[in-house]
Amino acid sequence: MSFSALKKRRGDFKSKVDLFDRQDYAELVHCLQYHGHRYYTLDDPEISDHEYDQLYLLLTEIEKENPQWIAPDSPSLKVGGEIKKIFESVEHNPAMLSLDNITDEASLFDFHQRILKVLGGNFIPEYHAELKFDGLAVDLIYENGLLVSGSTRGDGNFGEDVTHNIRTIQNVPLKLMMENPPAKISIRGEVVMPYESFEMLNKELEGQQKKLFANPRNAASGSLRQQDSRLTASRDLYFFPYGVGKIQEKNNPETGYLFPQQQSEVYADYFPALGFKVSPDVKKGSIEAMAAHFTYIMQKRSQLKYDIDGIVVKLNDLSKWTLLGMTSKSPRYAIAYKFPARSGITEISGVVFQTGRTGVVTPVANLKPVNVGGVVIKRATLHNIREMERLNIHIGDTVEVIRAGDVIPKVEKVIHSSENSIAIKIPEKCPECSDKLIHEDIYIRCPNKNCRGRKVGLLKYFVSRDGLDIEGLGAEWVEKLFDLKKISDYADIFYLKETDLTEIEGMGEILRGNMLHSIEQRKTVPLDVFIKSLGISNVGPRTAEILAENFYTLQSFFSVSEESLNAIHEIGPVIASCVFEYFQDAENQKTIWKLLKTGFQALDAEKKENLDLPLKNETFVFTGTMESMTREESQKLVKKYGAKTAGSVSNLTTVVVFGENAGSKLKKADGLGIKKMSEAEFLQLVEKLK
Repeated sequence: MSFSALKKRRGDFKSKVDLFDRQDYAELVHCLQYHGHRYYTLDDPEISDHEYDQLYLLLTEIEKENPQWIAPDSPSLKVGGEIKKIFESVEHNPAMLSLDNITDEASLFDFHQRILKVLGGNFIPEYHAELKFDGLAVDLIYENGLLVSGSTRGDGNFGEDVTHNIRTIQNVPLKLMMENPPAKISIRGEVVMPYESFEMLNKELEGQQKKLFANPRNAASGSLRQQDSRLTASRDLYFFPYGVGKIQEKNNPETGYLFPQQQSEVYADYFPALGFKVSPDVKKGSIEAMAAHFTYIMQKRSQLKYDIDGIVVKLNDLSKWTLLGMTSKSPRYAIAYKFPARSGITEISGVVFQTGRTGVVTPVANLKPVNVGGVVIKRATLHNIREMERLNIHIGDTVEVIRAGDVIPKVEKVIHSSENSIAIKIPEKCPECSDKLIHEDIYIRCPNKNCRGRKVGLLKYFVSRDGLDIEGLGAEWVEKLFDLKKISDYADIFYLKETDLTEIEGMGEILRGNMLHSIEQRKTVPLDVFIKSLGISNVGPRTAEILAENFYTLQSFFSVSEESLNAIHEIGPVIASCVFEYFQDAENQKTIWKLLKTGFQALDAEKKENLDLPLKNETFVFTGTMESMTREESQKLVKKYGAKTAGSVSNLTTVVVFGENAGSKLKKADGLGIKKMSEAEFLQLVEKLK
């Protein structure tokens, strides 16, 4: 239905809204959806802005008189108006994985070789390159064609429900354009803000004397996480899809829309058929073509309307994705090829020293503000005293600053050192607690475990995305809560009440509610996530996963010996010592018990169900070459039935499984009287357990 057709049917419709029936209303909704799609998605409008505005005015007048008619896909919902005090948690199925990053061409070809190794040397891969937008990843769920949910990526497993704000994004269809769409489909993509809109928004905020956004990504993220959807609607946000999370009724022979077999077809055909605007500058071809395309996009980057930080290279053949599989964090069929760091030239106005969670005191340069890739940089790390010596850096020097990985600012080199430059004085005492600093090779460290800097640093890490990832409880709030003596350790976070937050300046009722809700949502986490969040020296994400695989509960760490930790495959003596010392420390034990009293749980769901598995008291060591499976596969198999695995034989080992060319481990097992099992005997055991 067109504007002229409506006018012809109803005359001066502004004064005759009562002449329109429900069928007229449904046709009007469809008409506005069509013209909105032409304008926002296809960039090919068929009617003037004035005509569209007249149709929209008619729609709102009809809905005002007949609120019971308002359709879930009405364009009027794009204006917003819904207010959410709490963002509910949404589970992603499947999880929204992150991508492994590379920054050079050699790594791109390594990625290619890994694919060839799995799929066979005769397979000739074709790839698909897409822009890597620097925005906020979201998951949109449609049921029978209607948008029912929109959520942020969060930690990949759980995100926040921002459906009320997603609806306001003009190029997100409230109803899929495809006739007879899938019964249920989740579309994953990136919400971004154009450079021009970002600059206009910051000018507006500056005029209101409000805090400015650092970059378009932060602006998009902040705009999407508003309680009042009218504010989100006033921001110029766009959505670009990059993949399908899950789909029911994959093929629809009635309409001829069959789900593609190639990622390039998903972009060229499937997404547009659903009603989505796809990102420009995609490319398919050989791995050499991907390398050339990266160079082309890097040169074109400054001409784009949106901020990007690289390209994503995916194997084009979707049928091979399952064969390639994924690591615990990332798919093996795709890689993020990121741009080199952006740089800017500025002057060092001063240097401060900050005490972190491990006690290391880090020099940080205060800079004259400089815009680097859309971000205003005022501070940059100097890393350590050895790096300062290498740079031969002074206060007053003109320096080059880069955003490493387009995120962390650091001083790259000195461009010019004037006669008036001032030498940087290395502190002898901790800037936080005034204890005498210890020199350790390239670092200076505060030995005081009760140092404010160390305690606050640990708390900041605990709540951060690298830690427990508590939404809304950022570094600024942690510091305020600590200084107001509302929290002194991470267990105190889970004892916080609304009355504890009321006296904190700048924290309103809605923010308080969201923060307490986020804390409550993180009362149950996987064991490896909690271990990682503790900030134990030398314990990163992978080590935390290994530890979680070998222990059922958090409490079991209290009784573990350093020797048994050292016996775990991939856990060496340094890590074993750090973990042992942490959990044997009386204060750390006290904090953990205090935390557990809140109802906090750190136990993998799989382990919860499998505490009584038949091999739970066994520790297996595999040696030699097995014909039927790899060592990793055999380890995974016994873990499924509750066993632990180790890389070396000790008096804690209960079973040694040997294959061909077994070596010293078998001899050590004989000496310790440990049960031995051949590959055939091992397979018989597994068969009995099934």
